[in-house]
Amino acid sequence: MACEGIFILFIIYYTIEEILEIKKHKLKYFKSFWNVLDIIVIFLGYVAVIFNVYRTLAVGDLLKGLLEDNKQYANFDSLGFWQTQFNNMVAVAVFFAWIKVFKYISFNKTMTQLSATLSNCAKDVGGFAVMFFIIFLAYAQLGYLVFGTQVRDFSTFEDAIFTLFRIILGDFDFHALEAANRVLGPIFFITYVFFVFFVLLNMFLAIINDTYAEVKSNIASQKSEFEIGDYFKKGYQKMLDKLSFKREKILDIQKALKSADVNQDNKLDFEEWRANLKSRGHADAEIEAVFAKYDLDGDRILDEDEQKRMQEDLEGQKAELNDEIDEMERNKENQERTPQERQQC
Repeated sequence: MACEGIFILFIIYYTIEEILEIKKHKLKYFKSFWNVLDIIVIFLGYVAVIFNVYRTLAVGDLLKGLLEDNKQYANFDSLGFWQTQFNNMVAVAVFFAWIKVFKYISFNKTMTQLSATLSNCAKDVGGFAVMFFIIFLAYAQLGYLVFGTQVRDFSTFEDAIFTLFRIILGDFDFHALEAANRVLGPIFFITYVFFVFFVLLNMFLAIINDTYAEVKSNIASQKSEFEIGDYFKKGYQKMLDKLSFKREKILDIQKALKSADVNQDNKLDFEEWRANLKSRGHADAEIEAVFAKYDLDGDRILDEDEQKRMQEDLEGQKAELNDEIDEMERNKENQERTPQERQQC
């Protein structure tokens, strides 16, 4: 029940999200294949919920009737039929959900090459498919008419089509064809294997290979728009920048401790402290928070002991930040080395 509830919440969330996108992009929303796929998955999700509710209610009603009259015939045919349809629908929904993974494969250069290859060769493959199916269906019709009355695998036109697909995969019964027709059987088999397997199938692979080589050369000549490696590098650099920024703030505070005591009385009042740090670009809230942390007696003045305690804390924080920055920079340099350079180290 918990998982079903979470599933419904996700469906509602994504429904709202898609409605907002449709409202924003209008009809342009439906020009994207991935958006249409999202709509299909959400629709199938709602159908699954409705099926599940109906199944639960139907089972409850059926069991209630059987409990009231135990001599009644338990007819589960209708329920079994709808359960089968539910399983089929869930299978299709899961299939489309997995297809959505292709939307995010641009994180990896290799997967980008594969997806670009499939999209770039679509027109060539479409043209090839027309020629392929003309020859393929011609052989299917020939096999059905010649062997249909004697070979079970060719008994119908549909069976003949599936049998020819199986021959491509190496699953065939040559002796059955030869026994059905000693002349046309071998001729049919040999010519089909030659034209479809050796010629057409290799033409198909050649189209894929040529397109893949072209895509690979294009990607090699230009930097990928966004890769997962770049994502981690940017995150790595952001962490370094944050640590460096914290260290700069600590250095500013240390400088303020030394220079803010204008009258040199070894007592740092809040106004002197505030004026010095404001000139260095610090916000009032930050200035107040740091000062209050070490102003233990609350007199708005840092005496020598309080200043000493602040200085010691700042030195400790700076040392920790320096260690973290050094370690991250070493890791970054190590990641940028080639495997051969790492072995030499």
